[in-house]
Amino acid sequence: FYKQNQMDINGENKMYNPVSVKPAFINSGVKIYLNPATNTFYINTKINSKIIITSIDGKVMKTLNTLNNTTQIEASNWANGVYIIQIQSGSEMLTKKIIVAK
Repeated sequence: FYKQNQMDINGENKMYNPVSVKPAFINSGVKIYLNPATNTFYINTKINSKIIITSIDGKVMKTLNTLNNTTQIEASNWANGVYIIQIQSGSEMLTKKIIVAK
């Protein structure tokens, strides 16, 4: 919950009622493991989502759709470095990174 107190430029205060804040469900439903990865890593999603993995220079390495499961990602032919994982579900997007180090 949070409560907002607004003070106008003329010095008037207005206190608003408490508002419930719901955490983004996409963040709580995603696990990425074996990080750093050597040849393989896994992305576990509890929601249907689209995953886009790019290299740090923007090259798309893999695009896939998941259906509430664990997906194995083969990275044995990827160069050592940092990769960006974007996970989209509806209007929400989560960005994570994975390190490939062989």
